[in-house]
Amino acid sequence: MTRGAVSLWAAGLALALAGCGPYLVGASRYRMTTYPAPPAPSGPAELGLEAFVVERDGQAERVSLDAPLYTGERVSFVVSASECLYVYVVNLGPDGSARVIWPEAPTCIGATPARIPQGSWFELLAPAGHEVIALVATRDEVSLDAAGERQLAGLVAAETARRDLAAVQGERPPGFLHGHASVGFRAEGLQLEGTKVRVPTRDDTAVLLVDVDHRPPP
Repeated sequence: MTRGAVSLWAAGLALALAGCGPYLVGASRYRMTTYPAPPAPSGPAELGLEAFVVERDGQAERVSLDAPLYTGERVSFVVSASECLYVYVVNLGPDGSARVIWPEAPTCIGATPARIPQGSWFELLAPAGHEVIALVATRDEVSLDAAGERQLAGLVAAETARRDLAAVQGERPPGFLHGHASVGFRAEGLQLEGTKVRVPTRDDTAVLLVDVDHRPPP
């Protein structure tokens, strides 16, 4: 290729680029198109307990607040949320121990009701007595390493110690009648809609305490 051909090609390219105006990246002026970030969630989210069920004779039955629960029985929850929330289950046992019993990895639950644990059950283990099964929902994921589990257990322990929580209980609150087991729910801002329980988030976290008083089988 001759030098003259190169010069003609360069001149043609310069004329073509001149028509691009200020939109050429690398020129002294350019135009940038930006898009607004998605809006942050406004107001509190809501954790919903759709059902608390117990396995009896191979069937799932909704737990009545006044019906006995016995050591060795198996229970599960059906929960939902008004937006995607990370849900954790923390158990405070009759012996005072606290541990995260679900999930194995952070799990986000939304408007579609989800069973916890999916395809399985939580067993009410000995010793018999009053224990708390807490449903904790957070907008931000909590790691399930040792530090994260301590954080969740501490949060539940602090909520359990409060005396200003709204409560839903039967005529026989847990532990009030010797030999009779029952269930209760406690939470800040708790609302009861028929058989469903709703709890709003506070500081992006909702904690629903499920009091269970299970007794030795008859």
